[in-house]
Amino acid sequence: GVCLSEDGGLTWKKASEGLPVAPVPSLVLDPKSPAGNRTLYVAAYDHGVFKSTDHGRTWKSISNGIDLKKNSHSWLVQLHPDGTLFCGVTARRVGGRRSHNFPEVGGVYRSKDGGENWEELTKSQPLHWPNEFAVDPRDSKVIYLAAGTIPRHHEGGLYKTSDGGASWTRLLKDEDFAGKGGPSYVQGMFVT
Repeated sequence: GVCLSEDGGLTWKKASEGLPVAPVPSLVLDPKSPAGNRTLYVAAYDHGVFKSTDHGRTWKSISNGIDLKKNSHSWLVQLHPDGTLFCGVTARRVGGRRSHNFPEVGGVYRSKDGGENWEELTKSQPLHWPNEFAVDPRDSKVIYLAAGTIPRHHEGGLYKTSDGGASWTRLLKDEDFAGKGGPSYVQGMFVT
């Protein structure tokens, strides 16, 4: 869930009413929302995206358009300066921790209406294990996406779109990371 401190981190209290009991790997605050009544967004693993418009006191699900039945591993939410909201859905492994069965692709989703409706940006470039992504702070149509490789799907590397996901270019491949073409697991990236 989510905890809130109003004294610089000295004390904390739960702020999770309406959230599922699940890991919340990502939280973003809308800096344009009023102080004391902030708008917050979280990715709740296995449950999608949630929004609070009352400083985290209550939350509601806002995952319309994110196919949680296909893959519910939402883990990263980002808010662009222009107000566009992004959500990353990563790999879904079936059969336990040691399994190499990833039947469904992940993806990056975009909302232009505060999370009420989402559209998938990676339909033209389906990836089983997308992870970190970075959005150009000057242009929300420019996105860099890191992906890992899983057995039988050599998709690992770095991808870029300049048109909001209509098309993607693979900038780096598995062999660029692994030296001799072996498997790579790209877990994070920084784009400046």
